[in-house]
Amino acid sequence: MAVGKWQLARSKNLEIMKNLFLITSILLTGFLVSCDKDEKEDRPNICGVENPLTDLEWLKDLIQTYEENAENGHKVRIYQSTYGNNQTCFIIEPCSGCPDAGYNVVLCDGTNLCYGGTLVEPNTCEGLNIDYENQKLIYELN
Repeated sequence: MAVGKWQLARSKNLEIMKNLFLITSILLTGFLVSCDKDEKEDRPNICGVENPLTDLEWLKDLIQTYEENAENGHKVRIYQSTYGNNQTCFIIEPCSGCPDAGYNVVLCDGTNLCYGGTLVEPNTCEGLNIDYENQKLIYELN
């Protein structure tokens, strides 16, 4: 009779382990499927393109010009940010760290929104609610 109780306990334990394995498998499969999303879905759509550095023609051309003139030693930085009512813009520093070099804020279509950061030229970016605090560096040269 002791053997019968042992076999009964063993079969209950096996049943519990099978159920745990099944539940774990289902959860793990769900997790893996959710992580298998296309990377593009997680990437925000910036200016209607996947990658503004390569997909916005004006920005691609500007970067090419900077890279062709890299021997000048200027540190170029391009940031992605927002202004106004959460609209995307790019802050372009053609000579980051240069005294009084300034920056341009450019819209998705390549239109210059404003200019600022110099002592000589007037800052035309004031009052446009440009989010300088949350800007994201997307390109750097030198």
